[in-house]
Amino acid sequence: MKEEPIIEQADSLALEKNKLNGERENELEKESLVEYLQEISGTESLSEQESILRSKLEAQLKALSYTTSVDGAGNLWGTPPDDDTANLQREIILCAHMDKVGAPRTAEVDGNKLVGRLDDALGISVILQVIKNGLRPSVLFTVEEEGGVEEIVDGKSKTMRRIASSGRYSNGARVASQNLSEQERKPRLLAVVEVTKKSKPGEGPVIYTSAGYGTPGKQEYFDVQKIKKIAKIINKKKYGAMYTEGRPNDSMIFATVPDMGVIAIEMPLLNMHTANEEGDYRDVEKTIRIVEDILNNADKI
Repeated sequence: MKEEPIIEQADSLALEKNKLNGERENELEKESLVEYLQEISGTESLSEQESILRSKLEAQLKALSYTTSVDGAGNLWGTPPDDDTANLQREIILCAHMDKVGAPRTAEVDGNKLVGRLDDALGISVILQVIKNGLRPSVLFTVEEEGGVEEIVDGKSKTMRRIASSGRYSNGARVASQNLSEQERKPRLLAVVEVTKKSKPGEGPVIYTSAGYGTPGKQEYFDVQKIKKIAKIINKKKYGAMYTEGRPNDSMIFATVPDMGVIAIEMPLLNMHTANEEGDYRDVEKTIRIVEDILNNADKI
């Protein structure tokens, strides 16, 4: 039998070691994210009742060396350490909302299956994990995004309807948008990290290219050039992300800020706005990678 050359054996062992190290890193990342997710999903934070969760998130950000502040609406802002002033990542804001719908339920994990109150505990968890992984974006956790959602519980059946209450829906985003509009220098990009029922768990993240409702093909787009640049960055890795129009969440409000790019990156869920929301960790992992790619290419956006 012909023996494998020593150099080829060494290369083979190195590849196997790298593979094992990569798998272990993925396991550790999943453990870390699930820890964030269970803490956040199990903390009560209905609209206008986000103070307990906000305090926990503020402590998490400070533990990651961030400076924090709370605006008049109750939004939590996080700024990277001062020694990162030359880092363009700080010119990108990652945003998720703190309020939830429905009764408290800590997320449960079974392999890749995630079940519980995931909206928008998943978005917050992704942002914290990205920072823990060593990236340094600015952060915004908003209040009252779900202010127009009502849940009706009848046994196991749950339904929801959106209430067009003036000025209440996305109240936190409205105040944050006003603050951003008044800044002389706008962020390069605000990325809303959210969940959606637009697709099915396991099919990859959904990326929205326009804000709000409208006739298909004629909606008010986010900054088209920035979307194209982001798509070019993301598509190189073949994450299987789906691009689509329209999203009536905080991104719709942030799109009104002049000279600031906006994008919404969302993870698919089943049973939206119930205590039994169901997602897939593979979508979460892809979202982390997409966000990291955007931050690592901040100079190209």
